[in-house]
This record gives sequence, C-alpha cells and structure tokens, in this order.
Amino acid sequence: MPESKSYKQSAAITGINETLPVVQDSITSKVPLENDIFQLTLFSFDKDQGLSTHTSTKAVILTLLSGSMEFILDGIKYEITSGDSIYISPNTPHSLKAKSASRMQLIMINV
Repeated sequence: MPESKSYKQSAAITGINETLPVVQDSITSKVPLENDIFQLTLFSFDKDQGLSTHTSTKAVILTLLSGSMEFILDGIKYEITSGDSIYISPNTPHSLKAKSASRMQLIMINV
C-alpha cells in the first residue's frame, strides 16, 4: 500500500484483508493514505473489542468493510453490518464495539 502526501496524486489501496488481519483480542490500525485534506485509516477489531466514547474535530466517514458492530452516535445506538456507512460531524460523541471480527475504513476530512 503506497503512501501519498499530495492530494493531487491518485493512489490505489489494495490487499486490505491481507495486510490488516484481525488479531485475537486486539484492535489494529494502519494509515495507508494521508494528505492535507483527509486521512484514510483502516482498522481491524476482534469480537468484543471497541473504542470508548470520544470525539473528533474532523468530519468522519466510516464504512464497515466486514463483520458487524454496535455503533453509538450522539447517544443513538445503531447495529451496522458489512457495507454500512456512518457520517460523523465534527465534535459528535461516538463509540463502537465489534459484535464479530470486523474491518472498518475511516476517512477523516479536514473541515
């Protein structure tokens, strides 16, 4: 996965499942693409792993690539599965917990 620092340079991110395996009892992450406009972060979560309530100063688009999760966005609980996406506006509290081994794509946008 090549890294790109320029928003004018195109890039292909391939081999996600191979390069970011689900590790037992763990959360793993990788930032394959980042520039002045956005950051792409890939995560893997083993079942029952999660992130406690937090916020981001950036706009966030989350897509669940595989698995299932409980996602709490501004106090509202969502059960999400592969292919589902969530938009998180800046400073909105959110948390998540993997219901099964899962992979997630997160795009943080500077606004």
